[in-house]
Amino acid sequence: EEYEHVQYAIVFDRNWKKVQLYLSPQFMQTMPNINDVPNFNVKHLKLGMDIIHGNITALKPIGDKQYLLGYLLLVNDYQTVLHEANKNFILSLLPVSLLILGFMIGLGIWINNKLVDPLKRLTSFTESITSSQDGNRRFDYHGQGEVANLSNNINDMLDRIEKQNIQNQHYTDTLESRKIELERIANYDNLTSLPNRKQFLETIELDLLKAERTGSNAMVLFLDLDHFKSINDSLGHGTGDQLLIQVSKTINEQLREQDILARLGAVSY
Repeated sequence: EEYEHVQYAIVFDRNWKKVQLYLSPQFMQTMPNINDVPNFNVKHLKLGMDIIHGNITALKPIGDKQYLLGYLLLVNDYQTVLHEANKNFILSLLPVSLLILGFMIGLGIWINNKLVDPLKRLTSFTESITSSQDGNRRFDYHGQGEVANLSNNINDMLDRIEKQNIQNQHYTDTLESRKIELERIANYDNLTSLPNRKQFLETIELDLLKAERTGSNAMVLFLDLDHFKSINDSLGHGTGDQLLIQVSKTINEQLREQDILARLGAVSY
């Protein structure tokens, strides 16, 4: 209604005598005695608007100053007006609030897809590298920002680790090869590839201990090449070396699998 917030209206004459009274239906239910209206001294009011007992009051003159006919008092329900104003304000903000909420949800999804999810995948990738010890894998990420920089740094680090592992493996293989070569030089004759004196003595010591423990026999046979020096002098050291190689091969072919042939000296076996 046009006056839905007006509790009551009173028309006074110039001597403040009630001429006409209007009470709203809602207000009549709460005010059983209409003679109590108004519940304040109207004569003390100033013309204009004021708030009394939580209600908005408006006092206006009827007529002009020279021909004053009376006064009009309007009392409005301040709480209801404020409540509805707040309600309307909230309702007016609801679409904006929903728009902001939708924007924040979309922003959260975007941040999750652009930042949080790549970080989770990067964390899972690094954990899998640690557990599998597979340094050949790389993190595949196409994008920009800190996650891209972090993934590139991790891939660069893995590249350097892989190169270092290759170098370390090369050094290890070289050292292993040199170790094998040194063991061969220390235990075998360089010309005939037969066990040398050191290897022979270590082997015969083990064989003698075994023979003593089992009560079996062991036999050692010494061979020496006569007049070998004359071959070197007449035919040269190259021919002499070939002769030693051939002699070693010939003797080895006559031995059993459990026998051992060693070169103890220049021409001694």
